[in-house]
Amino acid sequence: MYITYRESHTYQLRAYLYQARDLISEDSSGLSDPYAKVVYGNQSKSTKILSETLCPTWNQTIILDKIQIWGCPEEVCAHPPLSALNCSTSIRWDTISWGEL
Repeated sequence: MYITYRESHTYQLRAYLYQARDLISEDSSGLSDPYAKVVYGNQSKSTKILSETLCPTWNQTIILDKIQIWGCPEEVCAHPPLSALNCSTSIRWDTISWGEL
């Protein structure tokens, strides 16, 4: 048994990202260069990278256009699909100690 949808609709995903708190330090300074990434299907966009902070405030809206979802709008509204948010840090290669080879 399987479900067959006969129609698809195009949507826009809008994610408002305000801030993160108490992130883990990722470099020798005790701080991080964090950014957030919104992912849906094969689309993704990132916030700006904020330097040297563990409590970033982005205050930024990420928009993913032309998202195709199969099914009737009422069903999509009742059971919206999942998306992902990933908070990472930018690696500054000049601050990494590679040691002796």
